[in-house]
Amino acid sequence: FFFLLCFFFFVFFFFFFVSFFFFFFFFFFFFFKQKTAYEIGVRLVGSEMCIRDRYMGGSLMKISLVLLITAFYLAYANSVPRILRYDVDNDTQKTFPEYILSYGYSFEVHKVPTPDNYILTLWRIPKKIYEPSKRRPPIFFLHGLLDNGFTWLFKDLKLNLPIILADQGYDVWIGNNRGTLHAKEHMNPDEYNWANPFNKFWDFSIDQMASFDVPTMINYICDVTGYEKLDYVGHSQGTAQFFMQAMIDPQFLNEHIKHYVALGAVLFVQNVPGFFERAFNALRIVDLLYMIGWKNIGLLPSLTPLFSLIARWFPNLIEFIVISITGYTERRNIDMSRFPLLFLNEPGGSSVQNMMHWMQLMRNDRPVVKKFDFGDEGNLKHYGKLQVPEYNLKALKELKFPMYLFAGTKDAIVSSKDFEQLVAVLPGDNVRHEYVDDYGHLDYVWADNAHEKLYPKVVQFLRQ
Repeated sequence: FFFLLCFFFFVFFFFFFVSFFFFFFFFFFFFFKQKTAYEIGVRLVGSEMCIRDRYMGGSLMKISLVLLITAFYLAYANSVPRILRYDVDNDTQKTFPEYILSYGYSFEVHKVPTPDNYILTLWRIPKKIYEPSKRRPPIFFLHGLLDNGFTWLFKDLKLNLPIILADQGYDVWIGNNRGTLHAKEHMNPDEYNWANPFNKFWDFSIDQMASFDVPTMINYICDVTGYEKLDYVGHSQGTAQFFMQAMIDPQFLNEHIKHYVALGAVLFVQNVPGFFERAFNALRIVDLLYMIGWKNIGLLPSLTPLFSLIARWFPNLIEFIVISITGYTERRNIDMSRFPLLFLNEPGGSSVQNMMHWMQLMRNDRPVVKKFDFGDEGNLKHYGKLQVPEYNLKALKELKFPMYLFAGTKDAIVSSKDFEQLVAVLPGDNVRHEYVDDYGHLDYVWADNAHEKLYPKVVQFLRQ
């Protein structure tokens, strides 16, 4: 009874706070300049005013309901013309393998167990169907937080970086981290049940994804293809996992990596500029979920058809949410007509512990990377001491392969200060870094102009 009371108490206030902030800015989004609304949000939450002392106000419930109704009305009213112009995409009627095969590419699914018995999923696009089989250099793609491998294939298929590289003769592999929509299996399913949000299946963070998932997938790809080295392209958390594995075992990556491309490169997050991320951190929402024992966040496979329907009916609402989280851009870089297909595979999901780890990294007062903080008792159990161990940043200087790091000028997650601090801890002679003008945090992967603005640079770098 006490648990249920706490749970409903949390849901009640969470709903009204989130609806207040989201739909307040959504109201401005349509009645004022969208950039103005975004900047208001940045200043409001950027000052980290005492939100926690205000969101329980008595009149907030009425305001939230009014704004909620207004927002949905505006979303629908502004979406009607786009819906009428939207040509229903046959891709939404296909399974994922059918989607790839229908464009003339071979497609394979590989299940790969980790040393701690999670089962990861790798997708392989080795060639076009009509092409003869031959050895091709492998390239590996790894997605970001709350995402999954489908993010790399979201756009019209020929515009996606993996397909561009498949057409140029690469053996393309796309990874799915543990606890995501396409990698929710375990070698011991009776004890480790992903469908139970309180189950120990979800007891992992980026520590395990860096130390187990990254080397497991790299080793498997090298074993299957017969190549000693591969090219690695990461986005967001997929870049952080790589850097953290490098701090654990730089020699392993030196032996297996030919080129490394980091899109939305992230490791330090003390200076995250986005107002949504700052509000989420200030309210300690993830802390509360972790405290009550709720362990799964965002993995809702039974609801993906509903998400796809909402994306079809309210594309402007979805666009606003995406912009709020990833960054406002002057040019609308994302083709919203693809959202119904995207949300058949999103959100990718993750563990609350992983989200909690990212919140802890945001709260660091200096550019360091620490392992997950379990609290005093938990730290003694896991690390044998009260202090949380830090990753060895000096190990990054040992990396010997070429690296190319990208950050967007409008990225709400990767600040220029954090990005420059990351570049500073890497070896100077084999690292190239660049800012992509007017790109938010998802534009590296989702932007409809990335095949012209960004990917030629990546392809040229990989060909060196």
